[in-house]
Amino acid sequence: LNFDQHRPEYLAINPQGTIPAMVHRQQTGGSLMLVESTAIMEYVNEAFDGPALMPADARDRWRIRWWMKFMDQWLAPSFSMFGWKFFVGPNALATHGQEKIEAQIARIPLPERQLAWRKAVFGLFSDAEMAESGRRIGVGIQMLEAELGKREWLASDDYSLADVNGFNLVYAMPLSQPDLANDDLTPNIMRW
Repeated sequence: LNFDQHRPEYLAINPQGTIPAMVHRQQTGGSLMLVESTAIMEYVNEAFDGPALMPADARDRWRIRWWMKFMDQWLAPSFSMFGWKFFVGPNALATHGQEKIEAQIARIPLPERQLAWRKAVFGLFSDAEMAESGRRIGVGIQMLEAELGKREWLASDDYSLADVNGFNLVYAMPLSQPDLANDDLTPNIMRW
């Protein structure tokens, strides 16, 4: 969600108010609007030149997709909840003010997306939601540490989309969750 009043085109790109959203302007003159991070990553991997981030081995592809789904649907919402409550939401409010943020949220046509953005920006998560997110983060960190003890990369012997997706969540853990992710407790994550 873009709170800058001079950049309203973001809701034009994805009126549902979800991020990320990407527009691929094609050489043919047309453009394609893409949403949902995992789907965008797979599209970019297939549509552009560069190293293949999905291996030929079916078992590795399954592991990559399993980890991406786990992160997207189970672990990322918990990390996001903590991030929005303690960092992003307070910073957005301090920078843009409640009135401007409310106006931007009101432009989103889907009521459930408006509610999700209000909960995130204004830190309206319940104690039970925060406790469950904390539990999931602890479990997720243990799962990542164990999996990264099996190989150099998360889901394959080669760098893959699972690593791209996972880094998005994990890179800040030593700062945001130092009691759960540090050199002593999670050496595999720290190496990764």
